[in-house]
Amino acid sequence: MKRDDLDPPFAFDDEPEFDRWIDNTIALVNLPVKEGEVDFKELPKPIDLSNLRDSLQLLAREVMEAYTVELDAHNLRRNPEEWKEWGGKKPPRKLKQGKKSDYIYGADTGVGHGDWDEHWRQTFHTPRGNPGTNRTEKDGPSLAPLHVVYFRVRDWWQQHVGKSFEPRFSYSVERPQQHKFKEYDLDYCNSEARLLTYITTWLDDRYEINNVQSICTAGRRVPKSGE
Repeated sequence: MKRDDLDPPFAFDDEPEFDRWIDNTIALVNLPVKEGEVDFKELPKPIDLSNLRDSLQLLAREVMEAYTVELDAHNLRRNPEEWKEWGGKKPPRKLKQGKKSDYIYGADTGVGHGDWDEHWRQTFHTPRGNPGTNRTEKDGPSLAPLHVVYFRVRDWWQQHVGKSFEPRFSYSVERPQQHKFKEYDLDYCNSEARLLTYITTWLDDRYEINNVQSICTAGRRVPKSGE
């Protein structure tokens, strides 16, 4: 079932369940890293986040909000109904005063005159190429809304853990591969990769670990000063 037009399946209404998820995430991130197919120069040591529990809870909530905004923007770009007002064409970046300006600046979007340029860039601007395509899972969800998750988790890690954020993914040499892509296994990944994967799949369980690895590869290409 496609979930593009539905709310992401995270459970914030159940606080005990959220607390258990936080505890489980801390425990799993801190498990020993197994030696797998990828030859690390030195087997990564797990990171204990137990003293950052409150901050990790706040991160999860902030990431949820940011992901929801990105998912809504992604759905807006793909919703034909949103384009009918503009004759099936992309809305102009610079709007003239008039009926259509009144519509787009109205209560339907909550966007004011000064915010239109940013709103257009966030929702209607199509980047060159197609960086959000899910090349791992056939008909899988777009990866575009996940980029904000990578950057939020990376920034939190560097600020609170005090180490560079370098997710490393690996897999067992004995694990049979069912797809043309090698399927990574969190038992063989470092703490950064585990944390990002747990948060991503908690936000939306349509994503797989290989999707998370793809986002990391794309994220490393973006210089910090250019975000």
